[in-house]
Amino acid sequence: MDGVCHISKQFLSCVPIKSFVWRKKYIVQDGRCKIHDIDHLQWSEDCQMKILNKTCFHEIGKQFPPSKKYQQYFLKFLISKVEENEQPCCDQLCELYVATLQDQTCQQAYKSYFVPSANAYATLEESLSFISNGTTGLVTWTAALILAEWCLSKQDFLCGKRIIELGSGIGFTGIVLLKAIEQLNYTFTDVHPNVLSVLKSNIAINSLENENVAIKQLKWGKQSPILQQSYDVVLAADVVFDPSIIPDLLHTISMLLCRNKDAILVLVSVVRAEKTFQCFLDGLDKIEGLVYEDLVNERIPEVFYFDRDCRYRILVARSKQCLTSFKIKK
Repeated sequence: MDGVCHISKQFLSCVPIKSFVWRKKYIVQDGRCKIHDIDHLQWSEDCQMKILNKTCFHEIGKQFPPSKKYQQYFLKFLISKVEENEQPCCDQLCELYVATLQDQTCQQAYKSYFVPSANAYATLEESLSFISNGTTGLVTWTAALILAEWCLSKQDFLCGKRIIELGSGIGFTGIVLLKAIEQLNYTFTDVHPNVLSVLKSNIAINSLENENVAIKQLKWGKQSPILQQSYDVVLAADVVFDPSIIPDLLHTISMLLCRNKDAILVLVSVVRAEKTFQCFLDGLDKIEGLVYEDLVNERIPEVFYFDRDCRYRILVARSKQCLTSFKIKK
């Protein structure tokens, strides 16, 4: 992949402009463009076109474009950098920016995340608002990105496993894993009809519709045929956010783990309220026959671009009879 790929990966996943990493991580020779590491003037017209070809004109970006507002911010920033460096703006850059200002039509917005081990993008239709249609499940939250990175670092273990995800939302973690790991049997679950509808669309966008992929509505704490099946791995990201739902969440986790003595739970949570998370841990402690480890020192290879300045926890839980290779402490 060429030198500007670090920019295209950030643009397609809508990394905030203020957080954009423009320079490559290694040291660039003097006199070479620090963005592309080639012999052309930084922010020159050639430099601008190379950026546009890997962002707005990218094949994925044209088929599944980021929001118009995001493109507008991106192009405005490019123009400001060009002017700051006293370079002329190329015609395509100016025309694109004007087009984003004039186009007031409603458009679906997408984010595309590059999955290196699959050499492919995972594309999701996402809401522009944290809360939309009465739910927070129409955006990808930080914990889902961390959970996906953790799972990608454990591909050998997960290969061939039967996985169920609680609170899948629009499907980021599962879509990434299905792209990267072979022979997965994956069940997405959520409770909100609008979320399930977008999830189904995202599965189709990524051409993942097959007999090993299921999308199910599941209300925690209630009996369901889903809970009568046996799974090897239970995944969950950012499901510990409201004390009132914790008893039902714990009941569902208990039901799933008791079906298979070798099953494990992997839960990632960004801790926004310490009391709420402690309430969940206290409840987990009370589930008979269950042990868990808080992986506070787990180092995960960074795959995706996102703000990592947050406090998060990774829990791995299992029954005392489980013989998996994970070292579990209590």
